[in-house]
Amino acid sequence: MGARSGSYSRNIFDEEKRYYAALLQQAKAVVDADVNDVLESQMHMLQRVVQNLLGDGSPNNGFLIVGTGANNDFTVKGGDGTIEGAGRIWVSGFCGLLESDTTFKSTSVTEPQINAVSTGLTATVLTDTSTDFTFGGAPNNLAGLTLVPDVTDGTGYTIASNTATTITVSGDMTLTAATGDHYRVELSTPGGARTDVVFLDCYLDEIDSVEDPNLSHPLGGGYESMRRLQLIQTIRVRENSSSVPVNYVDSDGNQHYTLHIATLSRTATAAINAGMVTDVRPRFEHTLQELSYTDRDEIEELRPSEQGTPDNTVLIRGGNYIKSTGEANVTVADGVADAVTFPVVTANSRIDLLYLNDAGNAGRVAGVQAASPVPPDYPLDVQPVAEVTIDETGTVVINDADVKDVRAFFNLSPHPGENLLWNGDFEKWDKGTSFSPSATEYEGPEGWGGAGANIIRNATYKTIGSYSVEFQNQGGGRLFTINERITGGNATGIEDWHWLKGKWVTFSIDVCNFGTASVNVTLEDGVGAVATTLAGGATPGTFTRATVNLKIDNSATMIRPKINYTAGSVADKCYLDGAVLVEGFYIDGVAYKPSPAEQPRAERYYQKHRFGILALGRSDGTNYMLGNHNIPNRAKMASTSPTITVSSTVCYEDGDNSDVTSAHSIMTSADEISYGVYIKGATGGWTNKPSQWQGIVELSAAAS
Repeated sequence: MGARSGSYSRNIFDEEKRYYAALLQQAKAVVDADVNDVLESQMHMLQRVVQNLLGDGSPNNGFLIVGTGANNDFTVKGGDGTIEGAGRIWVSGFCGLLESDTTFKSTSVTEPQINAVSTGLTATVLTDTSTDFTFGGAPNNLAGLTLVPDVTDGTGYTIASNTATTITVSGDMTLTAATGDHYRVELSTPGGARTDVVFLDCYLDEIDSVEDPNLSHPLGGGYESMRRLQLIQTIRVRENSSSVPVNYVDSDGNQHYTLHIATLSRTATAAINAGMVTDVRPRFEHTLQELSYTDRDEIEELRPSEQGTPDNTVLIRGGNYIKSTGEANVTVADGVADAVTFPVVTANSRIDLLYLNDAGNAGRVAGVQAASPVPPDYPLDVQPVAEVTIDETGTVVINDADVKDVRAFFNLSPHPGENLLWNGDFEKWDKGTSFSPSATEYEGPEGWGGAGANIIRNATYKTIGSYSVEFQNQGGGRLFTINERITGGNATGIEDWHWLKGKWVTFSIDVCNFGTASVNVTLEDGVGAVATTLAGGATPGTFTRATVNLKIDNSATMIRPKINYTAGSVADKCYLDGAVLVEGFYIDGVAYKPSPAEQPRAERYYQKHRFGILALGRSDGTNYMLGNHNIPNRAKMASTSPTITVSSTVCYEDGDNSDVTSAHSIMTSADEISYGVYIKGATGGWTNKPSQWQGIVELSAAAS
């Protein structure tokens, strides 16, 4: 406790020097300063990582302040009694923890602790050189309050005066306490309305073998080799103030970090009730694996919780969110859902959905009461906020345990923030400027398919790049699909998608539908689907951003975005551009086409089929195509001028749209290197396939 007193030769740590490691030399003495420099460098590096990536906040109820009606006391929430389930909070890169609940007036001195330790004690003066009793202000701010110099004893003494590091009292504290005891300044009863702030004061304290005997080794009857730095986590209250002291350095040279965790709105009573406490801890609402494109300020935004005084409503924090159309932000204030009440059940229990709509209003979708209730279906045009469980047949009182946070965030993933569509800007047209795929055919590297519709390149009406897609109905209702064809012949959608199971995925696309029939924009996973419908009659060149969100089922068999007419005539058509498929919810700034460095999906599949056997297949008599473009190391292949050979009559083209029926040097021109090799059933186009064809396609050069 107090200033560092260990036997150290010197302290040479300097973060500005950016040292990452120490190099031990042979036949040289090991010096304590070198070892300590390495250890402090590593500690500070970890601290900065946590500060920059997480910031301040709690992933659970750790250090949540709860009013229980006790006089001048409150509960500090911990965990389930285990270190694994401890309540935690991060402050400037350091993690405070409480295994179990405690109270501000607790008499326990077991670790983890929330009370400070005195560094000196006389009859009338308590000293703590590792704090600032004035909160950075004038002295004597604590005069008239009560000091308990030993929390296990509980005897209090009236404070006469104080400085930054000392408290002077009336009476003899040595009768009940000693140096090194945990102490506390008691809360006072307000004479009227008063605002107090509760904050966490943290610093690293040197611990020796007197404070922790386990640091004394049995060598020579007790040998202290190394001391430790322990995180001190003190709960402090500043009465009659709404400001929290900033980070400071105490008189011992220790750096302190402070964090505001609660505000007490007190009245002229000793009792501190639940409604007097406002939790202001920053919150981490997700695991580290899910934390990415949301910073800590945004995490608190729209957070659902019980009210200060729990009732039949849910408190939603103010913040911003994206409209369901993906077009703009909506801003709401604290308490936006206060008017949304949750009614009682007549039996069993019920799960309702609390949401925010595009107008910034909160609403409720009622579930069905049952012995084992399930949440209702989520509407497509709202932002889900919470699933709320109701089990009261009388007065409804909603507590945090009844509120399940279902806000969606961008997540860390194999492709964070990346458009999962290869050709979402519709700039690649290596099959020509138009084509009409059949019902089961999926065309080359563009990643597009269809069911009888005409797909035409358009350079007039577009929202990004040089081209858009003109999708012509051709009568009766036709289908246009956007597929990850580059991932290898999966005609139902994206192949390498299993990491998305259980996660939210968004499909968003610009649509200009100026025909008479409506067009549907859909995202499906083989189990469920979501769709939004756009009416016809749009002015050519006037695009609407259509966005659909789907939580991918754990039993999903595919992920496929599609656009289709349900009816209509051959005159119906629409323009499509700027397609985005992304994990999480769509925001502006997602790349319409990944850069080459961000195309692991294209590479991963083909690493199974590098060289040697490219593909083995059989036609079903209608439509067949083997594809293996975007081959890894294709530049090396070009340098070796490999040839392609087939075991039966077949044709292929290699990116320059020319059919070849004999052995031929491939991938020797720029377009061939870019687009790769496509094997087709026969000459004459993609629909003229032999009824029964099978074969093995090989490359003569086995590059690696």
